[in-house]
Amino acid sequence: MYAKMLYISFALVVAAGGSATAWTGVTVGDDLPLGSQSFDPATGIWTIQADGHDIWDNADDFHYVYKYLVGDGAISARVLEWGPGSNAWAKAGVMMRETLAAGSVHALTAITGGDGGGGGFQRRTVTDGGSASDHDPSPNAVS
Repeated sequence: MYAKMLYISFALVVAAGGSATAWTGVTVGDDLPLGSQSFDPATGIWTIQADGHDIWDNADDFHYVYKYLVGDGAISARVLEWGPGSNAWAKAGVMMRETLAAGSVHALTAITGGDGGGGGFQRRTVTDGGSASDHDPSPNAVS
């Protein structure tokens, strides 16, 4: 879809349940984008600031806040705001990954900022394979 486009440049605030100690921030990909995250225990809100190229094609490059799940589980996220300067295709949402490798199998339900297409479901079903997605242009398509 896009070759090494500037992907994320935003401050994202996400409400995701659980304690801060259960979550870890990591850079996925070769280009080592900058990223940081902080958790406010009083509000239960994560603030994630990230940069990268994309979560697409056969190798991803982005900053990720994650926790391991064993057995059944549920994770939800609510995007409260996009920071200034965000790329139109910057993605925020919930992603399940098989590994932290750039070409990992994954499933991602996300919204995009600006004119980036609204919401969508994106996936890579084969390690190091291509990506596929389905989009809904409504800004409220993913909740």
